[in-house]
Amino acid sequence: SMLPEFLAAANKTKHGDIITFALQTGLRAGELRGLRWQDVDLNTGMLTVSRQIAYIPGQYIEQSAKNGEARSFCMSSAAVELLRRHRKEQQITRMAKGSEWIEDDITRDLVFRMPNGSHYKMRTLHQAVKKAGAAVGLDMSPHDLRHSFAVSALSAGADVKSIQHILGHATADFTLNVYVHYTEELGKATADRIDAYWEKALF
Repeated sequence: SMLPEFLAAANKTKHGDIITFALQTGLRAGELRGLRWQDVDLNTGMLTVSRQIAYIPGQYIEQSAKNGEARSFCMSSAAVELLRRHRKEQQITRMAKGSEWIEDDITRDLVFRMPNGSHYKMRTLHQAVKKAGAAVGLDMSPHDLRHSFAVSALSAGADVKSIQHILGHATADFTLNVYVHYTEELGKATADRIDAYWEKALF
């Protein structure tokens, strides 16, 4: 898997935390941009996805989550640790910036913010993921992080229904498409293993 190399490249950018968190949770880009500290409970590890920051011509606005339904799920301990560290770093940056720190209705309480406190623009996240991907020879977009999360959850033995809930899919169809792709790859790997075994056994 290229994941460790990809994450190392992501962490060389200013956007390592948001990219890593995307891989750990499968959140949509708009949901990552709109996540507020009030939506995460670092004691219980619960994350509630109820909003996203969306772009409408000329401006960014906060909207309710896609499909209009909030969802809650338990984060991995690695994701919780990332947020604990990230929050400390954010507080330090905020103090250092003083009056230059951008604080308004849309940026207030956001988990992931630019170094000046501003919210993430669509392009910023897209370019950061693309750059980290290019460093390891992959053409990556924020949506691919969501896909990688789903595949790694399946590999870890999570069931399709749980993954569907975490990803916030209205139906299991999309989740199952990811699953079919994953099982096909798995099937091919298994077939290759059997071939290798027979070659050894027979020749």
